[in-house]
Amino acid sequence: MTEKPLIHLLLTFDVEEYEYFGDLNGKIERIMNILNGFPATFFLDAETALRYPESIKLLSENGFELAVHSDFHFGYGTQQNPKILHFLHETQTQITRIQNAISMIREIIPNFDPKGFRAPNMLWNEALYISLKKLDFFYDSSQKEFNFQPFLKNDIVVFPMNCGDFDSAAYKIGVRSVLLAWMRRFDCACRSAINTGESYFLLLMHPTCVGRAGYILMLKAMLNYITRKDTQIKFQTCIEATNEYKQKILKGDISEYFLNKNKKEPLKNEKGGDKMYIWICSTCKHAHTNFVARCLACGGKLVFKRLEEAQKLAFVASK
Repeated sequence: MTEKPLIHLLLTFDVEEYEYFGDLNGKIERIMNILNGFPATFFLDAETALRYPESIKLLSENGFELAVHSDFHFGYGTQQNPKILHFLHETQTQITRIQNAISMIREIIPNFDPKGFRAPNMLWNEALYISLKKLDFFYDSSQKEFNFQPFLKNDIVVFPMNCGDFDSAAYKIGVRSVLLAWMRRFDCACRSAINTGESYFLLLMHPTCVGRAGYILMLKAMLNYITRKDTQIKFQTCIEATNEYKQKILKGDISEYFLNKNKKEPLKNEKGGDKMYIWICSTCKHAHTNFVARCLACGGKLVFKRLEEAQKLAFVASK
């Protein structure tokens, strides 16, 4: 009997400053009731955590992973505030602010020892991965990308946010539209798993949105959709997925495509000569030097493109 493809399912929540005037305690309890034992990772904005210490303690006591989402999370209306440059700063400033965030959260959870990070509004620069490595962090989830595999950046495991819309997009386009977008992306993750054996799907949500009484059904409906799929689903916290991924690296089970994802490489054929045409994924635009049934990154369809177009891509998929 053929083994079903495996999908690593990462449920993540950003606890941010939008909670300043909301009932975070009630929203957290509502989310926990829906999760009902499913593991999840909560990325904490330290200032918000200090405003709602009981909520943070509740998450910790119930075994959820707590990670860092900055000392202060800027939001709408603060575009002119210097803090908007948070993770576009140089390395030392980033290190200082992450350390401040950890110290602030330790006022609530004394043994807080985070290994993961997500930049506010997912704004980051290359210095971030130098900062995280110096602070002995293991993983990051600050990048938006239509890719269903983690990759390494300065030895930091990166889990791309690949679910499409945030839950908060429901304020503009409606709950149904966001839910359908999540489902379509999850279907792409399933196709990717069929092609590669396994894939990773990361769902990004906010207690301030999905925790509301009128929006909690988004989470419930998505979990129902995921668990009814005819595939293996492995719900994990981000640190669990990171540790497992690192073990695969040590065993040599990870493709060079993902280990060297950020390296620019010329497109060559097997004999070293340039190709006039190359296979390009119509969805995520990744290049493949040889034809495969589906894109190795996202499971999308491949189309023939001229080499000049493919040279603009950041990396080449493995053969």
